[in-house]
Amino acid sequence: VWEESCIANEVPEVELVTVEKFVPQLLNLDIDEVGVNFSKGCYPGQEVVARLHYLGKSKRRMRAFECDGEIEVGDELLVTNSTSAKASGIIVRRVKLASKSLCLATVEIAHEDDEITLNNSQKTKLTRIHND
Repeated sequence: VWEESCIANEVPEVELVTVEKFVPQLLNLDIDEVGVNFSKGCYPGQEVVARLHYLGKSKRRMRAFECDGEIEVGDELLVTNSTSAKASGIIVRRVKLASKSLCLATVEIAHEDDEITLNNSQKTKLTRIHND
């Protein structure tokens, strides 16, 4: 129930396999400064995070998905329409329910509603859950 609630409310959790894979903007922690305060403090990586906030725009964001297959935190995602040479996203958090799995994953904003699959032999399809 806890993990399901965290996914429904888009609360990320960085685990050992995903350490150093995200900046706060990818996990939506910059929205309303929920997880990052841009007006104070010093921390490792602050320059990169501030530069993206003030001068750029994140090309990826965290979104909620569901699928019928097995998923693990750290699994990579592929988007058929993407021209990116690297993975189109990463599983951030997941929970297995009786009939399906729910997850939070980073994904390219331009392709968040395209066909998204896990980068595995089964090419497990993920369906976006629209919480907005």
